[in-house]
Amino acid sequence: MLPFNRPNAPTFLLANWEKWGKQFQTRKAQDSNARFQWPKLQGQPINKTLEQALGAANNWRCCYCDDWPLGTREDSIDHFRPKSHPHFHHLVCDWENLYYACGNCQAFKGEQWSDDPMLIAPDEAGYEFHRFFILDARSWTIEPNPAASEEDRLRAEYTITTLGLRDSKHTEGRRTFSELFSLKSHAGEETNLADFAYRYLFQ
Repeated sequence: MLPFNRPNAPTFLLANWEKWGKQFQTRKAQDSNARFQWPKLQGQPINKTLEQALGAANNWRCCYCDDWPLGTREDSIDHFRPKSHPHFHHLVCDWENLYYACGNCQAFKGEQWSDDPMLIAPDEAGYEFHRFFILDARSWTIEPNPAASEEDRLRAEYTITTLGLRDSKHTEGRRTFSELFSLKSHAGEETNLADFAYRYLFQ
């Protein structure tokens, strides 16, 4: 997870997100089984436009694990505060609650949530990878930084577990991209980080 510099919200979202959130909140109050569907503008669901804005802002990488490129068929918008949680029904279209994310991270995260602010957001104030995490180069896993404060270590572990950042998909991916980076470097080839996933490996 690298720091995410969130751009300004699209104008149409600023004008409508509260209304759309209240509409969903009302539907859920009337029917607890009601499912969220993206609102439409001019007959088209807004999620495609939001995916373009969020994806472009993070160079088409998952905001959580930095995997790249993402699969073409996965739903790539994650609600950081889960849309199934009654406290967050009104935030389903809140720009600050939406992240471009891979299907793997979303599948692990699901609808999990802690009432304490445990899950680290990549655009929260003061976030830096090495403040919370280290890479174990023997196993290619991400671990809490032992030099961090106790609170930061607890948040790091919660984030690693919740997002599945120790999953074999990621450990193999980190190993593969690290080996590719080393090969290119030793061969004197250009090593543009835009061509690599898991960019925190090379910082």
